[in-house]
Amino acid sequence: MQSFRKIQKNFFITLLLMFFLIPLGCGGGGGGGGGGSSNTSSSQLTPSAADTDNDNDGFTENQGDCNDADAAIHPNAAEVCDNVDNDCDGSVDEGLTRSTTCGVGACEGNTGIETC
Repeated sequence: MQSFRKIQKNFFITLLLMFFLIPLGCGGGGGGGGGGSSNTSSSQLTPSAADTDNDNDGFTENQGDCNDADAAIHPNAAEVCDNVDNDCDGSVDEGLTRSTTCGVGACEGNTGIETC
């Protein structure tokens, strides 16, 4: 009976190694060799174009820069009345109002709020 328990114990240890430890040490398979092989493609090593800050404003496309060719447009930019989404929030010229005085002739001196 003692040897049967020893066989059971060895079998259990072998199963643990096969299903839990060996897959972790093989580097994901497909390498053809031993435990140190890697299945990393060259595209995983090279950053994509969306990871490059083309306009040097501190933001990439993957970081939310909606126009990486214009340094004035990025997620931390102030919104400006220019019919452009300057802060990359999906809205154009939102929340921009200012006091104004306008008018000519009889309307001269009228005041109001100008909304962009």
